[in-house]
Amino acid sequence: AFRGDLTADWREQNPNIEDASVLLERISKERREKWEQTELEKMRAKGKESLTDEWKKKYKEPESVNDSDLPELPDGWCWVRTEEVCEFITKGTTPSSDEMFDDFKNDTVPFIKVYNLTDNGKLDFSINPTFTERAIHEGKLARSKVYSGDILMNIVGPPLGKVSIVPDDYPEWNINQAIVLYRPISGLINQFLCYYLLSPMLLSYAVQSAKATAGQFNLTLEICRNLFFPLPPLEEQKEIVKYIDKSFCVITELEKSVSFTSQYSQSLNQSILSKAFKGELVEQDPNDEPASVLLERIQKEREKEKAKVKQTGAKKLKK
Repeated sequence: AFRGDLTADWREQNPNIEDASVLLERISKERREKWEQTELEKMRAKGKESLTDEWKKKYKEPESVNDSDLPELPDGWCWVRTEEVCEFITKGTTPSSDEMFDDFKNDTVPFIKVYNLTDNGKLDFSINPTFTERAIHEGKLARSKVYSGDILMNIVGPPLGKVSIVPDDYPEWNINQAIVLYRPISGLINQFLCYYLLSPMLLSYAVQSAKATAGQFNLTLEICRNLFFPLPPLEEQKEIVKYIDKSFCVITELEKSVSFTSQYSQSLNQSILSKAFKGELVEQDPNDEPASVLLERIQKEREKEKAKVKQTGAKKLKK
């Protein structure tokens, strides 16, 4: 998918689509606009709105990628850093234990932990759901607010590589310090970024960049913001996501089939054993020797063996 192999035929049939470089320019423009809007809101909240545009010079354009040592991409694609195509990238913070709850209340917000993330892109909040006070969420955890469509990835391992898209079950969420948040800008499909973060290509690079301490791999926020990312045109992103979704559905059905077959096999083995010892496995022949006759012969053989042992013992005693 992320080498462009999956959509090679599709590209041949659609040669006139907009290049990713043009898309990146549009994303860069929107990224700056969002930054300016956020800064204006901050100034207005403090009552310090500037009469000049000097404050706009504080904006820092993300560093572009030097792709000389990176794998070659298909025509129309380009390498970017995740920071270039995301409005916001940050990690969470964990409140104290007395600020956490196991039950949802009107003044609480769901709090996501690493065990809620999966390796298939879906968030599983059914596992030990945790909540925090809204005052905490709006206060010291305000920077790590999470919304529907955001992408979450664990940055503490092993194992790394758990990634999930936030669902719309709740209007707002929050995350702990072992999770990083990616909020893509329009022009980058969140499912596409999610699947890339799950890919072996990204995992291999992340592990090489990670700091290992006693066998534990940790990704810093800086690494997460500078991850290299292959950006295809928007229309091709949609096709790739469609292909992956379809393939994952097939895989899921295969897994169900294998699981059913395995269970059926075990059940069949038990059934065969049960029939074997009920005499139902083979047809009964009336001319076969009855088991009672076989048992008599076995008993006679055992008596002969006992007699031989006694004779041998007596000879040894005489010697």
